[in-house]
Amino acid sequence: MGRISRKGERMSQTHEQIRPQMEGLFRQNFGTLGENAVLASAPGRVELAGNHTDHQGGHTISAGLNRRVYGLACPNGSRMARVWMDGFGRTEVNLDDLVPVPAELNSSTALIRGMAAAYAQHGGTPAGFDAVVVSEIPIGCGVSSSAAFEVLMGALIRETATAGWPAPPEAASVSAAMATGRPAPTESNSAPASTLTSWPEPTEAAFSPTAWSDEAAIASNASFDFRRAEILSLPNPPTTGSQAAPTPGQLVQLALDGQFAEAHYFGKPTGAQDQLASAFGGIVALDFLENPPQVTPISADFAASGYALMLIDSRCDHSQYTAQFNSIPSDMLQVAALFGKRRLADVGANLLLSRFPEVREAVGDLAAMRALHYFNENARVQQQATALREGNFAAFVQMAGESGASSAMFLQNVSPQPAGNLLRETDALPSSSPAQAGPAVLPSEAAQATPPQPAMVIQAVCAALLQREGSWRIHGGGFGGSVLAFVPNHCAGEFAAALDRTLGYPACHPIAVSPQGLLVG
Repeated sequence: MGRISRKGERMSQTHEQIRPQMEGLFRQNFGTLGENAVLASAPGRVELAGNHTDHQGGHTISAGLNRRVYGLACPNGSRMARVWMDGFGRTEVNLDDLVPVPAELNSSTALIRGMAAAYAQHGGTPAGFDAVVVSEIPIGCGVSSSAAFEVLMGALIRETATAGWPAPPEAASVSAAMATGRPAPTESNSAPASTLTSWPEPTEAAFSPTAWSDEAAIASNASFDFRRAEILSLPNPPTTGSQAAPTPGQLVQLALDGQFAEAHYFGKPTGAQDQLASAFGGIVALDFLENPPQVTPISADFAASGYALMLIDSRCDHSQYTAQFNSIPSDMLQVAALFGKRRLADVGANLLLSRFPEVREAVGDLAAMRALHYFNENARVQQQATALREGNFAAFVQMAGESGASSAMFLQNVSPQPAGNLLRETDALPSSSPAQAGPAVLPSEAAQATPPQPAMVIQAVCAALLQREGSWRIHGGGFGGSVLAFVPNHCAGEFAAALDRTLGYPACHPIAVSPQGLLVG
């Protein structure tokens, strides 16, 4: 498991291609491979639109990435899940002990335990198994390696258990969004979303001037459980071999189990867009307003759009900044709590603006700006979905740039924040007057005193190279990770070479959308 491969040469392998390697690794680590072994894989994801909107009941557009994580598992007749992961070694989980373990926070072991616990909550009994895992998905670059791992482990747990895949309840009817490819008209989206003032608002709730603490906000987010799923009227994903593919409803349930595991076991409360994109593949519009979330495929061919998708590695592992990531849903939830609501989707933009001075006073400017980002971004996502369906890639790309600017200025999730203030009261400030000047600060010392901002530097270089052609945005959760750029095909090669040369390392990597999500068999 490593960083993004150069220039796209390491593409996803088919199950037929990778099976011999996986079987060899299994025998090397666990011995004999039984006849009932199962091979599965899941892709990483590309967030095309909607930065930090999913956990507040908003909209996103995501796609499967042409990099996958593969797992080969076989029942072992015990009550232990034993998993060997390439580059990380071996871990074990006692399937009779599925309580969260604080010492496992931010670990793969926590995700395995959490996915087993979620399966047990559906009435299944996870069985002991041995598994080997190999990944093409870079770690810490914002392409959802953890979500893909969750989807993979959930599938292997189901495939090795006697009960197999739990059946989610049947939907009462086919939703309008699934039948028409457009969101169903509701009170919350029947009006056009071209501007903030066009959003219909809920009845004004009582405003509480007492803001939540971070701990209370995160706890509320963790209790907001999306894991009830129903069968949605989506095309079935592709199958491999003789193994029948999971139903769409089962994929939704699996993805939401991943969200549960990441929040309660891994320690990172998030929305479920990453897991849903990995489970379904292709390009999907995701609507988190209702429970379960609504998944709508979008037929759009980026390969024929005139733009290249470029993922730019900042070499800043965002997994180090989980606490700063968590501060974003925490801030947004604090704002919602002021109005007696559980999430921003239940508040509305106009109501927020009508009480904005009080909001700033209660929770501070950063939380207030992050709430405004949510509403602007959520409206923009719906416009971008329309642009994709109409084949208007130029409009989509322009709005992607607007999204990137909003994330940088208002959400402020591009660069990790320093642990403390850069300037202390005893520090001397630069001055042009010798009488007022403090100790001389050499450039090398100044550089050491300034925290690195690699993802913001990348965006500055993108602005210099692309000017008004194409766009760029922080990708995924932010705080390092990667930047996603939409580059006109006619200058894609020149852009990649110039960016690598300017940054001083091979940073720019072309990527493609994977039409396939979870594959089993």
